[in-house]
Amino acid sequence: MLLKLNLVLKYVAILSFYMLYSDVTLLPTSMVLERALLSRSSSQVQEQAREFSTESATCEKVCIAGEQALVILYGSSVGESLDSLRYKRFCEKVSTSNSCIYPQTPPPTSAAAKYHSLRVYLQILEWKGCGDINPFKWGWKESNGKFAPILTDLPPAPDDLLKMIRCNCPTDCSSMRCTCRKHHVKCSPACGNCRGSGCTNSSIPEDADLDDETGYCSD
Repeated sequence: MLLKLNLVLKYVAILSFYMLYSDVTLLPTSMVLERALLSRSSSQVQEQAREFSTESATCEKVCIAGEQALVILYGSSVGESLDSLRYKRFCEKVSTSNSCIYPQTPPPTSAAAKYHSLRVYLQILEWKGCGDINPFKWGWKESNGKFAPILTDLPPAPDDLLKMIRCNCPTDCSSMRCTCRKHHVKCSPACGNCRGSGCTNSSIPEDADLDDETGYCSD
């Protein structure tokens, strides 16, 4: 029984260390490091560690266990998603910080943690000497003849944000020189001169009042 407990604690330590150190995209804060050191006695982290110590674990179970392990290490409760926790922590920092918020400060996204967890599981299996394992099944891809980690399967931002385009036309945006017209989108308040109103490519009526500071219609 004692041997089994020591084995579980060993994998808790391995899981905590590797979940936090194996990718530069998941570098932890000092608070997370302190929590990771204390996590060896956490029954919740032990439960997630058992999944990583199972040689026949599926990708789905590893991803779920990995996300929940990170949720715990970042100070939340089992059952919450990393995306929800990331948003919550971002809002907390925005409301209390006087400086810019760096992307690596909040917890990672669920999509990033998924592939990170797969690589952690692969590493643990290799440490255990489990033989030939296909790395392409566990968070890696081939790039220029070398192994490269899959960081995420999501775009860096929503499509609407990525497609946001603004023009700076000195005229009425009637020609194809207009960046917005060229890309088949209506001019918006973000545009430099027309500000999305009064030009031939505007979706806002010409007689609508725009606030000078915000660029939006005033009441």
